[in-house]
Amino acid sequence: SAFGEASGDSDYTCVEVWGRIGRKAYCLDQIHARITFTELMTRMLGPVVDGRRAGGGFVERWIACTTWHIEQASNGGAIVSTLREHMPRTATIVSVDPRGDGSKLAKAVAVSPVVEGGYVYLPDPETHSWVPGLVEEAAQFGAGAPHDDRVDCVRMALSHFGARIGVGSFVAERKPAQAEFAAAARRWGAPGTMR
Repeated sequence: SAFGEASGDSDYTCVEVWGRIGRKAYCLDQIHARITFTELMTRMLGPVVDGRRAGGGFVERWIACTTWHIEQASNGGAIVSTLREHMPRTATIVSVDPRGDGSKLAKAVAVSPVVEGGYVYLPDPETHSWVPGLVEEAAQFGAGAPHDDRVDCVRMALSHFGARIGVGSFVAERKPAQAEFAAAARRWGAPGTMR
């Protein structure tokens, strides 16, 4: 997440929801915006009405998520503290040290075989407007791209799945991506639904 006031030259805040079936990883949803801490909490937990969270935010939409990774940079500590108050008891919040285990580029390279092997699925860009931005940022990553927030989220998700998806041991398998994504949406529920 970014720190400070949101403006045209501030960093982005990015939140992604990922799911896994076997060795396949699915990016299901994303928040990517220049927003303040307060705006992020409103989008994550819903607005405050009469001194209480009204619900209806990102966390409620994706109530089935069992693990939330928060990067311990900028205002990460405040995010972790706030989310712990409002998350379901079934959810685990993991603080991630962005400085650990090498550079951002090295960490992204470590999970690139998953992407290159065709095991990462994105929703249809016609219905999910954030997809082209993610693809563009990933294509520019490591070549002096101005932002890397979305790629960081991808890397954290794929690192979390780790051995469960067999990082580094892929044989390319190609199937129609939309059919695979539809199966994942049926399993976890589409945005706005709860299972």
